[in-house]
Amino acid sequence: MRVESGGRTMLDGRPITSRAGAIGLMQLMPGTWADPALSRLVWIEREGLSVSFDLEAERAALRKIVPGWTLEDAEDEIYRSTSRGGWVATDTEPGDLEDVPIDDLLDASDALSGRTRDILVEKRPFKGVSERWPVRALASLVRSAGEGGTREREWSDFLWHDARSQDPTRFRILIAERLSSLSQPIFGANLQAVAAWLSRAGSALSHVARGSYLKIWERVVETAIAMPDVARSSIVSDTEGIG
Repeated sequence: MRVESGGRTMLDGRPITSRAGAIGLMQLMPGTWADPALSRLVWIEREGLSVSFDLEAERAALRKIVPGWTLEDAEDEIYRSTSRGGWVATDTEPGDLEDVPIDDLLDASDALSGRTRDILVEKRPFKGVSERWPVRALASLVRSAGEGGTREREWSDFLWHDARSQDPTRFRILIAERLSSLSQPIFGANLQAVAAWLSRAGSALSHVARGSYLKIWERVVETAIAMPDVARSSIVSDTEGIG
């Protein structure tokens, strides 16, 4: 059994194509198979692809196999697989960015980002800022948005970060309000990340800050209608709904 460079799993020279066969292999070798499988499911969701199975049910089943897997793991793997020819590690150490003024934070992060001398290491310090100092991260993104910056990669790093599941309620409300205030072009450019954040934070938010919840939900719907090409590749699914 082997995995080809294109990602196909081979057994005795034949590709494993059935869902049952793939899941069976993952259960036998969870450390090898379940992690990338979960990441592929996240990618399918982000791309808005149609599937013939219950995506959420499959993801829940696989997470039981690898309970330590996080959404951030998927985001890193998706980034590596779409922008590199090989496996690239991600260094999210923010360095001294804590002391950089908000106005200069994104530019300073840009200066530290990119491939290092070790071509298998990609520096993405803004992910570290999003985890350690989320208030600063959000403030810098909002300021950039006010100047017309879409900053899709940084919004994605911030909103998709697994740390967002640990945010206190007041900060979630602040995020919702700041997102709702974004201009239509910037909101649309980041619709995938916004929808992903809302699908995870929406249920709790709807109970404690219904006004903020409805406001951002309406923005998502309005943007999906106004920008169908963008919405087509975004999954908007708050499982609890508005009711």
